[in-house]
Amino acid sequence: MRSFVCPLLRASSLSIGDGEDACQLTSGGSSQIDAEVYKSYSIWGHAIRQGHEFAASGTITQNNKLIETSGVLGSFESEDEAQLAGLGWCRAWVDDHS
Repeated sequence: MRSFVCPLLRASSLSIGDGEDACQLTSGGSSQIDAEVYKSYSIWGHAIRQGHEFAASGTITQNNKLIETSGVLGSFESEDEAQLAGLGWCRAWVDDHS
């Protein structure tokens, strides 16, 4: 796994350029999380706090280019559950498109 700045759904801007740190989020605050590499894609599972729950989403990039985002996948009781749901969605998307 490589550490990247996470492209969250509430981002005010997302810049994707060259190099390992190419995927960067600029907003009021950003979270440092690990990207998982799956079949040559970098995938992220996101957990976005909504009250006492977490909304899940996923983001897929390849060669420093945004490929797909999921939108909100559902609400979960824990941050880990939401992130795992996002990663699961990403893996399924990659499997369906490769």
